[in-house]
Amino acid sequence: MLSYKERELLKSQKMLIVGRKFILDIDRFVFIAPYLDAHKKQKMPHKFKEECRVLHIEPKLRPFLYKNEMAFKKVKELLGL
Repeated sequence: MLSYKERELLKSQKMLIVGRKFILDIDRFVFIAPYLDAHKKQKMPHKFKEECRVLHIEPKLRPFLYKNEMAFKKVKELLGL
């Protein structure tokens, strides 16, 4: 459940971290994914980061997609690539 403050933030922002556990990314699609802390994530290769940049994938969503190859393939499919 989102708090009132989080709901208000979603009206003005396209990405929100909820309860330090989930990422809500509302841009072309609505993505809800577990939030992986930047300090605990694996180092992502430059090729992967560049591919995400070209696809306009939010940087905070990238660690989850890097760990879950199937999810990344599905996101690429949804984005038409």
